[in-house]
Amino acid sequence: MQRFFGAVALCAICMWLCGAHICRAQQVDTLSSVRNLAEIEVVGDAVDIVLSSATPVQEVRSGDIERFGYTTAADALKRMAGVQVQDYGGIGGLKTVSVRGLGAKHTAVSYDGVAVSDAYSGQIDIGRYALDNVELLSLTVGQGNDIFRPARSFASAGLLEIKSRRPLATRTAAKVRGGSFGLLGAVLLRERIFGRHWSYSAHLNVQRADGDYPFTLVNGSQSSRQHRADGDTKSIAAEGNLFGSFGSRGNVQMKVAYYDSERGLPGSVRLYNKENSERLWDNNFYVQATGEVALSAKWRARAVAKYNYLFSRYKQVNKNYSAGYQADANTQNEYYASVGALYTPGGGFSFSLTSDLSFATVKNNFLAGREPQRINSQTVLAASYEKGSVTATASLLGTLLADDAGGSSKTDNKKRLSPAVSLAWQPFGNVPLRLRASYKDIFRTPTLADLYYQRMGNVELKPERATQYNVGATYGGSLGSRASVALSIDGYYNRVKDKIVALPTMYIWRMQNYGRVYVKGVDATLSVTCSPARNVELIADATYSYSHTVDKTNRNSKNYGHQIPYTPRHAANGSLTLNNKWINISYLVTFVGERYMLPQNITENRLPAYTEHTVSLNREFALRGNRLLRLQGELLNFTDKSYEIIGYYPMPGRQWRLTACITF
Repeated sequence: MQRFFGAVALCAICMWLCGAHICRAQQVDTLSSVRNLAEIEVVGDAVDIVLSSATPVQEVRSGDIERFGYTTAADALKRMAGVQVQDYGGIGGLKTVSVRGLGAKHTAVSYDGVAVSDAYSGQIDIGRYALDNVELLSLTVGQGNDIFRPARSFASAGLLEIKSRRPLATRTAAKVRGGSFGLLGAVLLRERIFGRHWSYSAHLNVQRADGDYPFTLVNGSQSSRQHRADGDTKSIAAEGNLFGSFGSRGNVQMKVAYYDSERGLPGSVRLYNKENSERLWDNNFYVQATGEVALSAKWRARAVAKYNYLFSRYKQVNKNYSAGYQADANTQNEYYASVGALYTPGGGFSFSLTSDLSFATVKNNFLAGREPQRINSQTVLAASYEKGSVTATASLLGTLLADDAGGSSKTDNKKRLSPAVSLAWQPFGNVPLRLRASYKDIFRTPTLADLYYQRMGNVELKPERATQYNVGATYGGSLGSRASVALSIDGYYNRVKDKIVALPTMYIWRMQNYGRVYVKGVDATLSVTCSPARNVELIADATYSYSHTVDKTNRNSKNYGHQIPYTPRHAANGSLTLNNKWINISYLVTFVGERYMLPQNITENRLPAYTEHTVSLNREFALRGNRLLRLQGELLNFTDKSYEIIGYYPMPGRQWRLTACITF
């Protein structure tokens, strides 16, 4: 079935790409000017949203993606304050994102306004989301200002939003990328505007890599240079979007996408651990549609629908298994719908009511295994007030979840009301200083794998309950006629109860609830832009995070008061970009403080701090026939620093990447 879906999606892409010659005469003169207008418009929006939000928001725009050479969402998120990207070994390894020490499953991912879901594992691999056709990457901690969105968006501690670029002109683009360790990829993009209200985009991304980078294996006082094994990957992603825009009357967007990958999972690097080989195959097909319509001057309605098919196959070759290997295969089907209404009576007030319903099924190859089904209903009532110097929001989310796994595996229905409030205030008139505060209650239910996975599941699991508190301030304004500054600083306090973790029980691991975790921290961001001379722009960005994330479960435990695994106390990022008419240069530096691999903070479990440096150069060339050529080169980790994000999973050292893109 998955191959059939892939063929359908790829045929659709090819048909759209073949239409590239239809309107070539009208695409040229407008391309350059439209691009410039879009950049001016986007900068204004970005400053307003980031600085005026009642909760912390960080954004990466298409211009940032190009100048820094970000290729996936994981690359961009590593530069944000309060974010930990868990990377299991370079090119092919799983990459998940955790916000403020709460864990990856507390971060929701939304793609063009519709939630990305994995009902079985609950983990979203952000490394698979390429940024070649992305206009905006946005991370909100807590509940943002926008109350007119699906109820799922209210259910997590953090929300990562990915927005596709909407066509601004008819154009075709082709991109080729190559780099270290066998990296080779190609991207085709077709955008077309037709009629007064309609446009479409078609996107095809093919990539492969060997991932056999060198690393140093340390054994006491001795060390040896080796190459990473099982880090190869190959993938193909195809996507088509149809956009309809009718001004204030409403809009519609439809998306069909297919993703297919095969990759080796580079295991942990230990002495004499060469008998293990792991591979993962993923196939994902989904189709989604969103529509919004103005019913009157005060009423708007929105509807969302999605069908998601996900197949994954995992194989581990190891002589410890009786058959010499272990193979798991899981097939998921999910049907999701959301309907909502927004009422704006005037006076700065808005009210929304949105209800979501999803039905998910999982089938696997386990002998006498369960095939669980899940119905999840979420309804949110929200209100906002925005007038003058005050912005305030409040919401109440109701969750009702029911599982059916057959036999004696029945679990109780899970339900909860989760409130959230936020407030932002500009106290000094025209001075661009804003103060903000927010609170949010989070209810994270166990995934189907947590409950029913054959070797680790535990049907007695309780949902995690977490609370978020945030206070902060933002400032944004000009520094004379040639410079501007944007600054934010936030202090936060989080509490997690009944945290779900995998713990050893006799001879096996088992999912269990694990007491309490308290998190205290500070996030700060700074951005300065100036123009010291004509045709010269200088941009400096910096972020800093402090996180005191400790186990408060049992006072008599050796781990009590210790920092939880893989959460650094200190982390910082900095970048400096020089744009001019000759060449654009960007320099990035990332610092991550020491962490611990296990709950007990002792020397044997400590991972040392590391600093990574990257430099990027790019330039655009105008060619004949109104074509545009963009060349970019990057040198990543150019100091060849050896480090690990996850213990015993070494990251790549020095590597290079070259990209060429032609647009016509």
